[in-house]
Amino acid sequence: MAEDNITPIMDRALEVIGNEAAALEWIDKRSATLGATPRELAATPEGRDRVLLHLNGISRHRIS
Repeated sequence: MAEDNITPIMDRALEVIGNEAAALEWIDKRSATLGATPRELAATPEGRDRVLLHLNGISRHRIS
C-alpha cells in the first residue's frame, strides 16, 4: 500500500488523539467498530472514508 493512502488518516488521527506515538499505535490496532485496522482500511477510498468518519465521531465525543 502506498504511504500516501495513510497520510490523511494519520494527519487526522494526530489531530484527534493529540500525540504521534498514540496515533501510530491506533493506526495499527484492530478496531471492533471498523472491523479491521485503520491501516488495512486505508488501502481503498471507501475504507479511508470510513476511518475518517470514525475519527470525526471520536473528535465530536471528546468535545462534547
